[in-house]
Amino acid sequence: MFVPLLATVLAVLAHARADWIRLTTPCQQATIGELYMHVFGGPAMCRLNVIVIQIAWLAVSELVLFAGVESSGPDFRRDVVPILERACWKCHGQNEREAELDLRTGSAMRVGGEGGPAIVDGPAGGSLLLQRMIDGTMPPEDEPRLSLDEIQVIRLWLDAGAPTSSYAAADPSVTAPLVTDEDREYYAFRQLVRPRLPGVVQRERVRTAIDHFVLARLEEQHLGYSADADRQTLLRRACFDLLGLPPSSGDGDGFVKDSSPLAYQRLLDRLLASPHFGERWGRHWLDVAGYVDVYGSDENASSIRLPPGGWKYRDYVIQSFNRDKPFDRFLTEQIAGDELVDWRRMPELTEPTKDMLIATGFLRTAIDDTDQGVLNIPSNRYAVLFDQMEIFGSSVFGLTLQCARCHSHKYDPIPARDYYRLMANFIPAYNPGDWMTLKNRKIADVGLVQQQQMDAHNAQCDEQIKPLQARIDELHQAAQEEVLAERLQALPDDLQDDAREAFLTDKDKRDDAQKELVERAGEISDEEVEANLDEGERARIAELRGQIEQVDSTRQAYGWIYALFDTGPPPETRQLIRGQFERPGRPVQNGFLSVLCSSEGTALAAPTEPVGETSGRRRALAEWLTSREVPASGLVARVMVNRLWHHLFGRGIVATPGNLGRSGDPPTHPDLLDWLASESIDSDWRQKVLLRRMMTSTVYRQTSHAELATSSGTDPENNLLWKMRLKRLEAEVIRDRMLAASGKLDRTPGGPPVPLEVLDGGRTIVAKNDQPTPSSRSRRSIYLTSRRNYHVSMLGVFDIPAMTTNCTIRDRSTVVLQSLAMMNDEFSLAQADEVAHRIQAAANSVESDQPQDSTRLVKRAFQLVLNRAPSPDESRWATEFLRQQASNFVAANQPSEENADRALSAMCQMLFNTNEFLYVE
Repeated sequence: MFVPLLATVLAVLAHARADWIRLTTPCQQATIGELYMHVFGGPAMCRLNVIVIQIAWLAVSELVLFAGVESSGPDFRRDVVPILERACWKCHGQNEREAELDLRTGSAMRVGGEGGPAIVDGPAGGSLLLQRMIDGTMPPEDEPRLSLDEIQVIRLWLDAGAPTSSYAAADPSVTAPLVTDEDREYYAFRQLVRPRLPGVVQRERVRTAIDHFVLARLEEQHLGYSADADRQTLLRRACFDLLGLPPSSGDGDGFVKDSSPLAYQRLLDRLLASPHFGERWGRHWLDVAGYVDVYGSDENASSIRLPPGGWKYRDYVIQSFNRDKPFDRFLTEQIAGDELVDWRRMPELTEPTKDMLIATGFLRTAIDDTDQGVLNIPSNRYAVLFDQMEIFGSSVFGLTLQCARCHSHKYDPIPARDYYRLMANFIPAYNPGDWMTLKNRKIADVGLVQQQQMDAHNAQCDEQIKPLQARIDELHQAAQEEVLAERLQALPDDLQDDAREAFLTDKDKRDDAQKELVERAGEISDEEVEANLDEGERARIAELRGQIEQVDSTRQAYGWIYALFDTGPPPETRQLIRGQFERPGRPVQNGFLSVLCSSEGTALAAPTEPVGETSGRRRALAEWLTSREVPASGLVARVMVNRLWHHLFGRGIVATPGNLGRSGDPPTHPDLLDWLASESIDSDWRQKVLLRRMMTSTVYRQTSHAELATSSGTDPENNLLWKMRLKRLEAEVIRDRMLAASGKLDRTPGGPPVPLEVLDGGRTIVAKNDQPTPSSRSRRSIYLTSRRNYHVSMLGVFDIPAMTTNCTIRDRSTVVLQSLAMMNDEFSLAQADEVAHRIQAAANSVESDQPQDSTRLVKRAFQLVLNRAPSPDESRWATEFLRQQASNFVAANQPSEENADRALSAMCQMLFNTNEFLYVE
């Protein structure tokens, strides 16, 4: 019986498809019975028949499918390497080593990766390499599957002891570093060297060294600079770029009428010294840092949670830009401000120390919902840490680090090992095993010692108040008993005891029956109790309250700093297999990115000297980032100057400011990028110096209206900067410009965020109530409560970013909703009315006894809204518009005395809708 069965099975299996290989795995041998049913039909046979089929399968595997393999086993070079090269080396070879696994040589496979050795001595089934091939885990689903023949070759090779003698020459590659010297020569990673200025032909157009680099590229394409912009355009451009506000009348008159060759430089000096400079450029950094005023994921429109003192980080950033704090110091304070001084033992915190602690708010910007008990779990803790690493990577390195969390980076030379080395610098403060929730992340802004003294004093105040308040409660209780007795007498006798108990139960703890009894008898109000007091009792209560107020007046108050600091000794950091916290791999030492170090050995951090109760790891990281001796400072400087260029010119030298890696755009002017980075470091990292040099260049001062046929044909995207780019104003600047035009802009700096309000229809506006002052609704947009998802609707239309992590570059869309908002939004209409009132008020004060001249109204409207005088054609057109619009209101039966004002308001709103208002030339 068995012989025919065996012969039949051999015949069928000899022609089986390759993917039937899974039927032979040890864990799935039970499926052989299913195969038998497929071949023969009917119920599965006895266990003996199944065993026969298995034996037959193995026999076929050895005798039929691999007749070409030598009896000594597969040859590694001839038989095994081609399989691994096709199916494995893409992710586990020379260029990529996912999970730190190299499958190019036998010795490398025995070392293994995050999951352990890939091959081991003994039966083939014990090696992870074969297990992953058989269970289909590897290669990944998007790659071609291994055939039966290929898997059996690997099985036979492993059973033979995985010999690689014929491939011994390849073994030295095992020691090849994960990051090579060639990797370090990529423009973003190489050691920063100041390039020489290139020669140019059109030397008369050169104002600064910057012009050499840009003009040299233009001349290669037989191009040149466009003409300079006129003074009015240059004035508006400089004011919006540096302050985010339209030019004041003083700036306009002073610059336009100043014929001195130094007039433009003096204008820049005034603007750079303005307190509004920090508000403008601080907003750029807050985007990069991922700053919001709210805590958590912000998924509920009506629920806003504010971290205590979180807004102080925003003010710190603004003040740092105004003071032109060197960028290396600015960065160091944000990464390790708490490690620069022993703040825990200071009797009181000095202002510089407060600033350093506030600065660490930079590392508290990731979404974090772990203050909610059910969400304070390891997966969410690690998610916070991973998000903060992503923010840190894109803001400081200009790289996408998150890819290296699960495997070595696909594009950039960032091994997963380096990701976790870098993360180890933050683990002492972000320890998933000793997690610090929201209530413990605040520091009293007076210092721990003074805080304890103040808390002790306030506790004494509480003790003094307790007996005073108790006496007041006694007097009220007696009066309340009298009122209650009257209530109970009105009820039937059988309900009075239950009713008394109901009245004496707290409102939120009453059951339904008690609520019904109280409602039937009538709730006792505070006014009734007060009315039941006699004159002597009222006088006594007033005296007691006065004593309480006197004690309260001596209380000592302090504020809070929302900061990052170490929670205890550094825990061990392990490389997580596939980024999964449940699968910790090998331990790693804190360190840096190898590609930004001169060698593998220098990528490990040296032991640090703690300051107080800190590990000093983040301080060491900050020092490495800003040290001129290592390539890291070059990358940091390139990222910084590229952002400055991006905000001034509408596009960075690298168009992807958050990604200077290989998957980002290449630089259009790499030598200029390196020159600016070198200039930045040589200028003590001062950003105002760099901005001034960029803005005094010819390339910045060009007109944006040039239409050179040769230029547009050769460089239609204007990548070579043969003219200035037209830039759409950001959402906040559009709102602030409207408020400035209406004269309602409140320029008060700093402080807690301005509250917002979500209306029933879903629109978000600046809250109409609960504002500190009436003008608070009109403060600069940077001071409005910044949320992750629910922005002021007017700002959302103009691409204010949703802050899921951070924003390294804003979208600039052009959609119909923007026009609709400018025409119909309540805020837009209100500001147009205010501009009209402002114009009328000025006209009435000057021409109180003369009829109003429409031409003068038009001129004033253009000055306030567009910051320039109208052309003769514009003046005629606008005057006719006022006349026609007033007639339209008459035809619509509007009150005649309001027609002129309404027409003027409509014209102002129309000016708001012009491209000239929304863009800077």
